[in-house]
Amino acid sequence: MKRILLFGLLLLACINLISMPSVSAAGSTIAVELPANQTTGYTWTYKMSEDNILTEESSTYLPARGNDEMVGSGGKQVWIFRAVSPGSVAITFTYQRPWEAGATASDNVTYFYAVDTSLAITMIGRSSSSVQSIRPVEDPADIL
Repeated sequence: MKRILLFGLLLLACINLISMPSVSAAGSTIAVELPANQTTGYTWTYKMSEDNILTEESSTYLPARGNDEMVGSGGKQVWIFRAVSPGSVAITFTYQRPWEAGATASDNVTYFYAVDTSLAITMIGRSSSSVQSIRPVEDPADIL
């Protein structure tokens, strides 16, 4: 019985480690990847709650593999951000057609980050109207 309890506690500890937010190394970047389709007229825009904590290094649209020449095929929008000073920041991404003033966003997601004094970035939460993906990267070339 003790072995089963110990095994259960170890399994629970492993699950908690897997689901913990990712921490990037000091000065490293994070990438935010959101599904997108340039042929629909919808585009992602973002707003940061605080200036001068994270800065955008790049924004790139990547078509789905094998579909780069197929009309109507989707892909993903990828932003690379770098920590520039300690603090907390929320980045809210909104997916909508820019010419439809006053229209409700098709999708939105907010990521919450903490940057410590060594400029290590930790994702501390997420709020969204759909499932999106994010991952920290050591080298932006890893995803581009």
